[in-house]
Amino acid sequence: MNKFFKHALQLSLVAVLATSCSIFKSSSEPEPFKGTISYSLDIEMDGENAMLEQIKAMMPSEVVMGSDGMNFGFMMNGEMQNTHMVANVEERMMYIASQGQYMKQPFPEESDSAAAEPEIVALDETKEVLGFMCKGYTITPEGGQALTLFVTEEINLTTPESISGGGSPFMAGGLINGTPLYMKQTIDQGMIAFDLIFEATNIVEGEEATTEVLTPEEGEYELMEG
Repeated sequence: MNKFFKHALQLSLVAVLATSCSIFKSSSEPEPFKGTISYSLDIEMDGENAMLEQIKAMMPSEVVMGSDGMNFGFMMNGEMQNTHMVANVEERMMYIASQGQYMKQPFPEESDSAAAEPEIVALDETKEVLGFMCKGYTITPEGGQALTLFVTEEINLTTPESISGGGSPFMAGGLINGTPLYMKQTIDQGMIAFDLIFEATNIVEGEEATTEVLTPEEGEYELMEG
């Protein structure tokens, strides 16, 4: 499995997480969730493919998202894929540690130019995840592939406005109430295509549970402008 594919898979994983957390509205009801949500990762392919186990070996073993009601972070943990992002509201800075590289970027300033909103379609489907009944949606960013989400409105995992609303470095957000507990996106690399699936496996409430996910990794962070 070449380095290009490994890098492309990492970008796809981050893109799914970025899209899923940037699209949701920040709301005062229910009260902002303080704690962490852990997700398992899996892939599905049509038919048999000798590359399946190699791809699975490249994937993180889990993804953890967390918030203390103001700050937000996520970690992808695995032997070959490790990324940790922390959005610190007081500092207005995003810290990103990935594969031994350390970057920090100021929150984007508000812009008068509106980003293109993705196409959102509510599905006539529900899925129960960890006891929560979740509503189905597909979200298709301009020029991108559709992402299927199942969302609970009982959990309000907030993200800073600068990464979840207009001016987001990911995409236009703030369009759906709730938090996704299940996500699926088709990844097509030409020679191979598969469905990448995230599903919540554990929810831990309490601000004390967020210490690791909201603390940037130690390292020399290079400032990235813009």
